[in-house]
Amino acid sequence: MDKEKSARLNSAKEILGEATLFLLQQERPVSPDTLYTLISSWERQAETNQKSAYQEALKILVRKMN
Repeated sequence: MDKEKSARLNSAKEILGEATLFLLQQERPVSPDTLYTLISSWERQAETNQKSAYQEALKILVRKMN
């Protein structure tokens, strides 16, 4: 695996963790669907150079949901 993909994957895992913590702090249920919705909204607001990490996080969630 090349370094760029590895860095994106680490960022994606960090995004998943941050989204989970955010929902827990808001005392909201954490499910793949709510994580997907939250990360999608963050991805729409992200800067161009960050979008790939958010998209990778969404791909990880989709794989886990299927």
